[in-house]
Amino acid sequence: MQVYYNTYFPTDKLCDWLSNTSDVSQKKTLLSRREFSFTLPGDIYLRYQSFPTSDDFKKALVQKAPEKIDIGAVYNVPPVDHSSVALGSFLAKEKEMVFDIDMNDYNNVRMCECKDAQVCHECWDLMNCAQLVLHSLLTEEFGFEHLLFVFSGRRGIHCWVCDPRVRLMNQEVRSAIVSFIQIYQGSNENNAERSQLNLFTKTPHISFSQESEVFSICEHYFVELFVEKWNILGHKDKILNIFINTKDSEIKKEVEEFLEKHTKVSHKESTWTALKDLLKKKKKPHFVVDIVYTFVYPRLDANVSKHLNHLLKSPFCVHPKTGTVSIPIDLPQISNDEEEETPNKFYPPEDSPNIHKLIDEDKEHVTRLKSAVTRFGNFIRKLNKETKQKQSDDMKF
Repeated sequence: MQVYYNTYFPTDKLCDWLSNTSDVSQKKTLLSRREFSFTLPGDIYLRYQSFPTSDDFKKALVQKAPEKIDIGAVYNVPPVDHSSVALGSFLAKEKEMVFDIDMNDYNNVRMCECKDAQVCHECWDLMNCAQLVLHSLLTEEFGFEHLLFVFSGRRGIHCWVCDPRVRLMNQEVRSAIVSFIQIYQGSNENNAERSQLNLFTKTPHISFSQESEVFSICEHYFVELFVEKWNILGHKDKILNIFINTKDSEIKKEVEEFLEKHTKVSHKESTWTALKDLLKKKKKPHFVVDIVYTFVYPRLDANVSKHLNHLLKSPFCVHPKTGTVSIPIDLPQISNDEEEETPNKFYPPEDSPNIHKLIDEDKEHVTRLKSAVTRFGNFIRKLNKETKQKQSDDMKF
């Protein structure tokens, strides 16, 4: 780990990112008031670490060689001095808003051979879907611009929303945003495979309706993954669970008869279209939304996003079990043209750099890391450009 931190870890860029602010008076002290935590070998956990400069941070990394680095909030005093202030006076002042999505939360719907921490090319599409849905909602509904998506290093993704105004949002505002986005409420008490969807009414909010971009993204992955690859329509019980609480026994019966009739149909996508037509004809189109979102809509860890003092794994951390580096990733691409070749999919669990290969100076893995660092640097430049523009605008007044 010492070789990795000394040679490869982009300390300067990480500190530049975490020091971003439009408030010139805060610039010099911002990094020193940022909390880091280190997990050392032997599962030794050190909270309230803070560093005045990038050089100090790097020295600590090389010296202590943490297996994991977590990033927390910016406090009113340096976290290392938290015990020296009066009880209740150590306060979190700002932080990026973060979202954490883990494949484990999809275990009740995954139909590949993966279990627990395992992932494969197929089920990773659930992460691709989550990434695109979050991007759509955060940019279109809330007007946020600076979203950094990061592969967790094993089985999930993180999203850091870095707009300057976001960092200053209090817990109430963050909770309201999460409440709007988190329409998937988990499984109910009656059936572990039946999700609770909070779509506000039987007529979904316009942001989640069948005409929305969010639904379009989700349906694409539902059809590609669950309909075409996993033949979900051939597993009628999984679909019928969506109707478990409906008082309309007639529609449930008709859907069951439809699925029994189409169990062995070879053209699976046309079967899905026919099921949608049936629900529309019966004036129950909201069940189409329910079906799609139950299986592919992002499943958030809400507490990570709501609380200012919650820590999250740093970009460019090394996962202790896989050795894979947690790197920034681009948005996945969806081809809407049937004749156009599907874009080559970046598969983070296999296409990210690995620390063991980096230590051996494997050219391919060194190149992978350099590309990720460049991607991170480009993100920081755009963020800093907006911050400088805001500083200029503030000076005019």
